[in-house]
Amino acid sequence: MKVSTPENKSFLLTTPMSDILIESTSLIFFSTGNSSNSSSLFSSLLGHISYVMIFIAFFGMLGNVLIIITFSKIGFTETINISYCALGLSDLLCVALFTYNAVCFLPAFANSNIPFLAREVVVPTGGATSDMFCEITAWITAFISVERCLCVVFPLKIKTIVSRRRTILTIVAIFFMAICPIMSITFYIYIFVKKFDARRNATVIGIRFRESSLADFLDDLNFMYKLVIMNIVPLVMVFVSSFTLAVHLNKIASWRLGNSDAASKNTNMNRIVVVRGGGGGEGGGGLVEVVVVVV
Repeated sequence: MKVSTPENKSFLLTTPMSDILIESTSLIFFSTGNSSNSSSLFSSLLGHISYVMIFIAFFGMLGNVLIIITFSKIGFTETINISYCALGLSDLLCVALFTYNAVCFLPAFANSNIPFLAREVVVPTGGATSDMFCEITAWITAFISVERCLCVVFPLKIKTIVSRRRTILTIVAIFFMAICPIMSITFYIYIFVKKFDARRNATVIGIRFRESSLADFLDDLNFMYKLVIMNIVPLVMVFVSSFTLAVHLNKIASWRLGNSDAASKNTNMNRIVVVRGGGGGEGGGGLVEVVVVVV
């Protein structure tokens, strides 16, 4: 039985790994014709996993809120505080949407009398958006790594290179390049439609994949854009910045160690000794100072 439809393809391309696991397992159950006991077991397991994810995500959101409050009280005179606050904000939104994903996959919530199919609607509204803020977090992390590297490589010019205005513009540009293309493509290829739910015997809101050559092209383009631009590029930036920082710090440490050794040798070689004693001349009682330089 064929299960690789455009809708299933889009599910795999736009959802996080947890959603991919859920969809893949659902397809396995559907295609192999397992009994209802297997479906009930999977639903129960999914519910327990979702509860654990919500519990962990709560502490993540609490930590990010405390970080944002702390840096807001410290102030934004330093550019690094702006970057850290933006990092906390993007990570907070990522964890919040991740919690929304987990809630929509709770059997108690998905099977309740809500007017939409939670496990379908969450794909563009929760899966794609949480991925988007994860990618924003990755780019802000890369920007912070570059700023730390420049602080060591150009310590006297860092205030000119990374100013408050440039930092704010960079953070806004990162949010813009993630939200606009990803959200516009995602909400174009997915269509919200009314579906009949036989279990509830009611019409609810679901989604379907737009069937057109343009939608397929945009779906592939969205996948490559997220993979290369939003994931691989910031990873390479973090690696290069960290490597450059480590090499430069090693050079500085070697230079300081060499200078300290040279200064220590000069101190040991050049000593001035002052010897004071009584005068031995005819007048007697005089004070004689002898300066001895030991080289």
